[in-house]
Amino acid sequence: MQAFAYENIIGNTGKAFEYYNEFLSKFPEHELADDALTAIKFMGKSPDEIVREFERMNADTIR
Repeated sequence: MQAFAYENIIGNTGKAFEYYNEFLSKFPEHELADDALTAIKFMGKSPDEIVREFERMNADTIR
């Protein structure tokens, strides 16, 4: 929740990145680990960039 708050409420992506990575290093098998990895992957990207990324991922899956 700290990482999410820093990213989405405070707007400090650097600190959010630190918290996401701290969580992942302490709890790599946690049920929310995939969510943390996804948050890192899309951090700082605009909604349009995220949509394009999902479109690319879907196109790769279909092939």
